[in-house]
Amino acid sequence: LLAGLPADTALSGSESSRAQQIQALAAMAQALPDLPPVAAPAYDPRPQSLLYCAASALPWHTSGYTTRTQALLRALLAQGVDLVALTRAGYPWDRADSSGTPEAMASSHEGLDWQHLRQPSQSLPLDIYIERASIGIARLAKARRVAAIHAASNHVNALPALIAARRLGIPFHYELRGLWEMSRAANVPGFAGTERHAL
Repeated sequence: LLAGLPADTALSGSESSRAQQIQALAAMAQALPDLPPVAAPAYDPRPQSLLYCAASALPWHTSGYTTRTQALLRALLAQGVDLVALTRAGYPWDRADSSGTPEAMASSHEGLDWQHLRQPSQSLPLDIYIERASIGIARLAKARRVAAIHAASNHVNALPALIAARRLGIPFHYELRGLWEMSRAANVPGFAGTERHAL
């Protein structure tokens, strides 16, 4: 539908932004992005170190996801994992429903230290967001010389982390907390038959 609009169609700023998001999703529905090959290791990693990427976290959101994340990270620390915890790039600044934002790019909550990437915002087209977020994740992983990157679902959080790990030549672990499209389909009648669900 967007491609069929006359060339001189005037779009507002928000309409133009939404059109770019839709076009990126449509392109991704046609062909998934190419993943970079696994590179040679970019550095000598610290033993037992892990960069954990979470889509959301306490105290900015209180949910089953954030509560499980908090408990899981504490368990990893108790097992001696040299942990670097990172919230999704742009989070929580790009969520209107967050209960505040960190005052700095590092924060602590109930004994857990978090790192944050202020940009990019999830409001960008998904392909651009994934590429820019992967750069920030790789920069942090390299600076901390982590041995692996671990990301929890969903794909918006995990795909940039996977790309960063491949470029750095370190292992990647995907923690599938649930199929978010299936959860939505269980609560929204008709969602399972939509293009969004398929994507």
